[in-house]
Amino acid sequence: MFNNFMVFTESAAFRLIQPESAKELVFSFESALGSIDHSDLRRSGFGESFLLQNGYAVVSILPNEANWYRPKDIHDFLTSSELQTFASKFDVLHTYGSSMGAFGACTFAEALNADNVIAISPISTLNSTLVPWEKRFRNGITQDWTGSFSDAARGLGKRASIYCLYDETCPDSRHVARLSRFAGENLKKILVPNARHAVAMTLSAQKLLKPIVLDCLLRKDLETVLRSLDKYNAEEGNNILNKPNYQGPKARLALLN
Repeated sequence: MFNNFMVFTESAAFRLIQPESAKELVFSFESALGSIDHSDLRRSGFGESFLLQNGYAVVSILPNEANWYRPKDIHDFLTSSELQTFASKFDVLHTYGSSMGAFGACTFAEALNADNVIAISPISTLNSTLVPWEKRFRNGITQDWTGSFSDAARGLGKRASIYCLYDETCPDSRHVARLSRFAGENLKKILVPNARHAVAMTLSAQKLLKPIVLDCLLRKDLETVLRSLDKYNAEEGNNILNKPNYQGPKARLALLN
């Protein structure tokens, strides 16, 4: 049985769903995918059904456009005493998202008292002063990148464990480098070759996304997560990670350290 209610602000809707037995809460931040119907404020959030099926309570943040979580009314709700009171009922708090959603998951991590962050294809900021090399996401770049919650690297804090899934050959790796400078050893790097910025879609197509995200939610050590990735990859007969330069999890750990 679920407790389910919604909050609406000018720039977003927030769906809060609490299975009665849930002990952990995931704040799910939506991406900027063009296929999302932002006019449907009752749509399912990013990974919402999957998270509920696995016993997690969920707060789905559903912006009414690809606004990169910049509007102040979103900031106000995510830092509100009402939301903090709701979240305080849970033993563990997670933030989760991909691309624009990963920006949100990282940016609000400290403000939400997150214990764990799962950031897929993360973007640290679109502030051109901080990342002058970032030319993607034209709509995002036009947002106001001054003021609070504009730099994910500064929003992570020092408390949370952080799992970053990304392709090191695309510009996302430069964002991860920024995050890593602030997060230090708390940040775990999970490389997904040949996926470019479409890591979530690539892993989902290979039936790898759910098991890997579950490992991250359970806060397993990096080598275990990488072994799970290898295991599921082998079971599905896929070759996305089975390239000539692929040497298994221990070799990848050596490269990441």
